[in-house]
Amino acid sequence: MNNLLGEDFIKARKAWLYPAEPMQSVWRALVITAVIFVLYSIFQALFGIVAASVMYATDIEALKTALTDSSGGTALTNATRLTFVKSVMIGTFPAAVVASFLAVAICPYGLKSKAGNLPLHWPKIGPLGWAIVIIGFWVFTEAISGGILTALGVDASKSGEVEKALIALAKERSFFTFALPGAVLGAPLIEELLFRGIMFAGLVNSPLGKRGAVLITAAVWAVAHAFGAPWYFVIVLFVMGLVLGLLMLRFGSLWVPIACHTLWNLIVTLVLFQMGSGT
Repeated sequence: MNNLLGEDFIKARKAWLYPAEPMQSVWRALVITAVIFVLYSIFQALFGIVAASVMYATDIEALKTALTDSSGGTALTNATRLTFVKSVMIGTFPAAVVASFLAVAICPYGLKSKAGNLPLHWPKIGPLGWAIVIIGFWVFTEAISGGILTALGVDASKSGEVEKALIALAKERSFFTFALPGAVLGAPLIEELLFRGIMFAGLVNSPLGKRGAVLITAAVWAVAHAFGAPWYFVIVLFVMGLVLGLLMLRFGSLWVPIACHTLWNLIVTLVLFQMGSGT
């Protein structure tokens, strides 16, 4: 049974496995996180423009008009805006790969050997341990998010721009295939590297401590999704961020929140695909 659970799974039941040594100063961590996040957003936009031009043959001037129109837009500008959001989804994977490479490269720059290194070691968790962690995360988070939406009395089917783009992409299956890696793999990787990785490393060794690191990273991560997302979605993500932060503390490896985040995105993306394709 111990082999199935894994050494770290057993240890994590009794102690926090997050590394004790400081890996970042708080201000250095915040600056690096902000810079990489901005670069990631720029990369998404650039790859999105390329995808919109090449895959959708969208005119750049029409795209600029759609993105800068604050009056509610016409049917044409709204359609162009949706095309750009779909294109950004297609460009998310290459943008995430480039930004992740920069994050890992910059983190230890100018610091001593262990300082600055992200906890990217593979955890000693067996197959049963992984199943318990990942499925447990999904069941718990789904139950909590469902409870929040019910308590707030909101209609979860009224999606934000990203969700609407994925639903629309479901009708363009070849293009959906290009968007899938970004939604399922790219976004979880770069987001966890930034928020539960770099930012967390700075905050956990600051006077704010472990609780502050979990709370602040969850809040900032949720707010970072506020653009184009329903307000209640931000609340759900905040709760999800708290769970991911606790998993980061418990197991001390970024691969645990990355795996849980990936599963969540995969299931949500497949649900949106089913909604869009009508299958």
